Amino acid sequence: RRKHSHAASCALRARTVDLAVAEASMLEDDDALEVLTRLPEMRGYVLVRARHPLLSRADVTLADVLDYPFVQISRMPPRALTPLLQRRRRKASSEGVTPFPSIECPTVPLALNVVLDSDATVMAALSMARAELERGLLSPLLHEPWMCSNWAIVKLRRRSLGPAATAMVAELQDAHEEALACDLALCRVWDRRIATRRLGGVTSRRAAGGTRRGRSAAHPG
Repeated sequence: RRKHSHAASCALRARTVDLAVAEASMLEDDDALEVLTRLPEMRGYVLVRARHPLLSRADVTLADVLDYPFVQISRMPPRALTPLLQRRRRKASSEGVTPFPSIECPTVPLALNVVLDSDATVMAALSMARAELERGLLSPLLHEPWMCSNWAIVKLRRRSLGPAATAMVAELQDAHEEALACDLALCRVWDRRIATRRLGGVTSRRAAGGTRRGRSAAHPG
């Protein structure tokens, strides 16, 4: 997204476009640009293929996720890249380090295809993978508060917008609101499933621990 934001900035400066939708954190400090409006956040989740090894664990952390190949969609802004890099485990040199990202994909469909055919992981909004989720091919693994979109509609400062561009801003906002409603509905469904999976894992561990203690009491020494 850094590359996309730079391209958007260049296009606005060259006056080849009137508007751009881009990562706000990459453009908000550019004095030549003006943020017209910020689009409401969409939540991001780590997605994996069905029957991925991590789905059998109840207490998965981001560090666990980063032990597997990570697929990056375009380029990430520092606000998202930094927490990912900070959570990577430090491994002994003999073990090697999983490259980060393991692969960079220019489009969402290409990234999802990589994840479907491997144990790789990807971070994306649920609405981006709606078809794969409904078919049971992908599953959300976890979400953290910083995993969210931060898009804004921007223009060149002191450049007036014509009627067509002004209408486009309204259309972009309406389209985003529609997409957001769909995304929030998916979040509600999958948040419950993730919570159920974690609770089931905790219950299983407690039951296993109780069984072991019972056996030890029955066969002391």
